[in-house]
Amino acid sequence: MSLIRNTAIRNTVLCAALAGSVLSACAVNDAPTAPAEARTFRTVGPIDSTTATGTFLSWPGSMVATTFTGSKLDVIITNGENAQLDVEINGVTTPITLERGRFAYPIIDDVQGTYDIRMVLRGERPAAPILFAGFDPYDGEIEIGVPAELQMLVLGDSISTGYGVEGANQDCTFSPETQNANLAFGAVAGRMLDADVTVIASSGRGLTRNWENDDRPTMRAVYNRLMLGETPAISSDIEMDVVVVHLGTNDFSDGDPGVGFDHNYEDFLVRLRADHPNAVLIAGWGPMGRLDVYDAAIASIKGAVEARNTAGDDKVRFVNFTNAPDGQTYGCDYHPSADTQFYMGQVLAADISEALGLD
Repeated sequence: MSLIRNTAIRNTVLCAALAGSVLSACAVNDAPTAPAEARTFRTVGPIDSTTATGTFLSWPGSMVATTFTGSKLDVIITNGENAQLDVEINGVTTPITLERGRFAYPIIDDVQGTYDIRMVLRGERPAAPILFAGFDPYDGEIEIGVPAELQMLVLGDSISTGYGVEGANQDCTFSPETQNANLAFGAVAGRMLDADVTVIASSGRGLTRNWENDDRPTMRAVYNRLMLGETPAISSDIEMDVVVVHLGTNDFSDGDPGVGFDHNYEDFLVRLRADHPNAVLIAGWGPMGRLDVYDAAIASIKGAVEARNTAGDDKVRFVNFTNAPDGQTYGCDYHPSADTQFYMGQVLAADISEALGLD
């Protein structure tokens, strides 16, 4: 753990109330960002901290966290589009919409106390990532903290991004306001297990083919990227304890992709074992998918898992996710609702607990 006392990065700000923001914001003049050794936060997720001006957040669910003791704290963020963040302070979560440009957002304002703070990127970043410059304390001290003992990685598609999870029903369509990776099954399981959860997921992508066969690279090509596109591979000294693969919905969206999917899924599990030699690998399916190929998808994924078990890897498992037995079933575009995502998280947490002997 790292303790920083009275190390405000104090930039000159031009304050103005911005219509539509949950929090007021202050435009920040160009000024040096705190040097790396004075960073005021820890990160979770595939995050690029190589720039001198801040830390890039790109994948859904990417998080920065800190503990602040004092009375006044800003966070400084540069944003190229109207991205959404969940700001959690001592367990109470508030969504905010970021304004375009570089702004300081006051998150603790003249109230003395100790605050555990988490800021989570709710959705996907189709364009420029968020540039997080840091927490800016006016007083007091910051305790950066350490990674959780349990580390989990989720590789998936729109279900893993929390697409439509806050939608009223299946009739709504996509919007940034209804997408929330912080309510998706991976994040839910992470909170139940006190785990750090890294999410690498992108709507419409499959393992071997994408939704409507679009020509974007599949998840096999981007699963280890810092950001979508031609970016460096992830480099981290954090070892994953659990890797969850939730892919196949888009592969089967245009019918059964055939035996090629089975072989590629098994090959992907082999690649993940090489990347994460000690992790439990969980291959998940459901609850969203075409009914006429639903059983075929289960058979394909279970077959890949069984092939790895037969080859001697007994730390590969299959989980079949279903809709929540109670509550709302669907969010936007028939994606899992908050109730279903929560239920999926419960199922995943129970399976991880069994696999790791946590009970």
